[in-house]
Amino acid sequence: MPESNNQKIAKAIRSQISTVLGAEIAPGFVVVRDPAGFAYSIQYGASAFWNPNTLASVDQLCKCPGDSTGQLTGASFSGTFADILTSTDYVTSTADKAAEEQRVTAFNAASTNLVTQFEADFGAITSAEIQAMGSVPPTKTQYVADYVAKHFAGSPPTFPVSMAAFSGIYANWVSLSEEITRANSLRADALAEIKAAEAHIRQPDAQNGALQTSTTTWATAYEGFPDNGTIEAQLSSKSRTMTVSVVLEKVGQNNLALTLDHQVLNAIPMSDLKITLTQENTGQEARLDQLWATATKVEMGIEYEGLTVVDAAPREISANAKLGWYSAEVVHQIASKSGSDVTGLQLVGSTYSAAELFGSGKRFARIKTFVISQDPTVTMTFHGTGQALLMTEFSGHVGAQVELGQIASFGGAGTKYAVRRTDQSKDVVTVEIAPTPPAVTVPPIDRRAHIIGGVAEFPS
Repeated sequence: MPESNNQKIAKAIRSQISTVLGAEIAPGFVVVRDPAGFAYSIQYGASAFWNPNTLASVDQLCKCPGDSTGQLTGASFSGTFADILTSTDYVTSTADKAAEEQRVTAFNAASTNLVTQFEADFGAITSAEIQAMGSVPPTKTQYVADYVAKHFAGSPPTFPVSMAAFSGIYANWVSLSEEITRANSLRADALAEIKAAEAHIRQPDAQNGALQTSTTTWATAYEGFPDNGTIEAQLSSKSRTMTVSVVLEKVGQNNLALTLDHQVLNAIPMSDLKITLTQENTGQEARLDQLWATATKVEMGIEYEGLTVVDAAPREISANAKLGWYSAEVVHQIASKSGSDVTGLQLVGSTYSAAELFGSGKRFARIKTFVISQDPTVTMTFHGTGQALLMTEFSGHVGAQVELGQIASFGGAGTKYAVRRTDQSKDVVTVEIAPTPPAVTVPPIDRRAHIIGGVAEFPS
């Protein structure tokens, strides 16, 4: 199947990032448009609390429809996992149920034989003897087990030759008991693990390995972050700069020929390029709707300075289920076993469907590696006959918003952008649009970087 424009764009950007950083970005890279940006101060303050904004950035579901684009939904990845666990139970297959019933039947028969042989060797067991032994539960079978543990040392216990018959019966009884215990433990341990994981998500605290975000608050833990110093140094490094070149040329009445980094892509509608300008004095917005009446070609250079890679992984729950909250093995069981006649953790009820949740392009997805940068600068060169109109439009406005399909969006709900420079030379007008410096000092906890994209993960 031919690659779509979005897939080609994502591949080109991933290649550029890898070239600039000298390190390969893992497969699964998607272009992410998220005006909120990435809170890059991982820890803040004298107490080095974890930044709740950063954790909110990484703990999001990502809608990735399979065209190499991604959208952070705002819905919590860990919260969704907790909801999935609420709808999960340990299911025993038809075959394993039958086997369990056979084991129980065999065990009951073995228990009867055990008591019969014991009484043949030692005499009838009385209620007084059971009470004196303190057997729990107060049954003859438990009394025999307690008697053996008290009078015959070793594991397995050593019996005299005269008790050869009892020894064989006892060994069979123990084997069957262990099989039943093992099967019951698998179920109990699995349910205990998912119950603990859900509790750790819904009530994160110091005891379950959560990250402290203030003097009184905690958040579900992610790990693998770079430290603040590394992120800040990389974001401010000019050597980690990437420029994406886009050429749009008018073809026909409604379409634009699209070239990205010298790669010819499929034509796009003219409406994919949107430029909105805000007047300096009135604050009134105006769309540059007549752009293609005055221009025949637009060249765009999008400069991303300070390319930085940020990895984040959910903290796996510990073997004793005391710390952490996530389990790749639990997800795998739920994804692979739900709806089948097999033993293990499965979705129950109608709230969720494994087919809807798990797998490439499905709902339960996240960004495991973010690629961020400083807010980019956009340079646009307009070719055509309407230079005077373009100069008037751009010179009389201070605010600007640029959208180009799924490729990029600047100056919208997140960082504000403004026209920083306009030049005219013959039949060419060049406009530089750049982020507007904040009017006040932004505290570290609220500082944001631009999200270029990331590597999507679809747990299954």
